[in-house]
Amino acid sequence: MPDGDSLDWKVRGTGSRRVLALVRSGADVQLVAERAIWMFATQASEGGWKPAILEMTDAVCHALQQLPAYPTFTESARVFDSLGKRLNRVAMEHPDDGVAIMKTSGRERVYRFGGNCGSVRSGCC
Repeated sequence: MPDGDSLDWKVRGTGSRRVLALVRSGADVQLVAERAIWMFATQASEGGWKPAILEMTDAVCHALQQLPAYPTFTESARVFDSLGKRLNRVAMEHPDDGVAIMKTSGRERVYRFGGNCGSVRSGCC
């Protein structure tokens, strides 16, 4: 990276130093991606993310099922508020950086699919 640039590295834990070193060295993107996937898989196994992943998946599926195909603002707000509370509860039960990232991702997925739930529901639950 040129002088003055910085990498805001928020990932920590097993394997993160190696991935950061590869990024900073300008290594091939494929190699960086492989190491990053290995890092997250290792952290997931060590951190016991599986229960959190299952709970968050259930929360997202439930939220998508609650939204009509063309929700009003009030309907969307009610579902997103309920989803947010449920994801926060899961994240508090599993205090881990990876779980916090999944919480944010879960909310974003429901928000993106919110207006087009009919095509997504079939893949849930």
